[in-house]
Amino acid sequence: MESILIATDFSKSANNAAEYAARLGEQLSVKNLILYHSYEPVPQSVRVPESNVLLEESIRERNLKSLDELKQELAVLTNGETNIITVTDHFVLSHGINNLTKKYDIGLVVIGLSDKSLWEKILLGSSTKEIVSTCRLPLLVVPSSSRYTPIDKIVMGCDLKKVSTTVPAEKIRELVALLNAHLLAVHVDHDEEQYFDSDIIRQQYAFYDLFEDIEPSIAYVDDQDVNRGILTYAEEQQAQMILVVAKTRSFFERLTKESISKKLATTSKFPLLIIH
Repeated sequence: MESILIATDFSKSANNAAEYAARLGEQLSVKNLILYHSYEPVPQSVRVPESNVLLEESIRERNLKSLDELKQELAVLTNGETNIITVTDHFVLSHGINNLTKKYDIGLVVIGLSDKSLWEKILLGSSTKEIVSTCRLPLLVVPSSSRYTPIDKIVMGCDLKKVSTTVPAEKIRELVALLNAHLLAVHVDHDEEQYFDSDIIRQQYAFYDLFEDIEPSIAYVDDQDVNRGILTYAEEQQAQMILVVAKTRSFFERLTKESISKKLATTSKFPLLIIH
């Protein structure tokens, strides 16, 4: 992985996510950290076009100053060995990210969240839905309570359905291998008989085949609430990250409305890695 893109609005939670990303970048040995701020364009005034230009320049200069301050803070964390690039523009967030992916080899996008309202604003807002559905980059959402520790265990929620055709194994294998981490898949269900279902068993073998080179594990958790089961298992395993596969847009929309989003936003320490 060559670059990590950090989308920031200069909030406390965004700064925390940036610090997390910088330390994660050290573990991944990335060459570039790209600090990106997208802002709304100035409403155009027909009567005084010169004032529009001056205001636009003022906003841009202010953003660049804030980005530079953040850059200096992150440079201390990376010992000056990582190239930190600052970018600000008034593109829609998803378009801005897509533009940057054409210029840099970005392997991961990182955003932060602070509370339930911001989480809902970010994940239920059109911008992030568009990011998830169009740019196809892994998206790491970092709660404000998260503090970076080296990634050794990643818990992956898996429904064990059509594994061979719906799990983006190459992306997951690459990240897990770069982190030198253990992949702990967990299947949560309240029907114990399903654990011995022939199709579930076939899907389990298919999962092992996909990730044979990184030697994953699969655990079964009995819980009526899938998201609660994933979080509980992650805590029991002392994992540092939770991974979910957004198989479809409807899956992602359902995820944001259920308990995992609320718990991550208010109590959970686990960063959430969303991969298509």
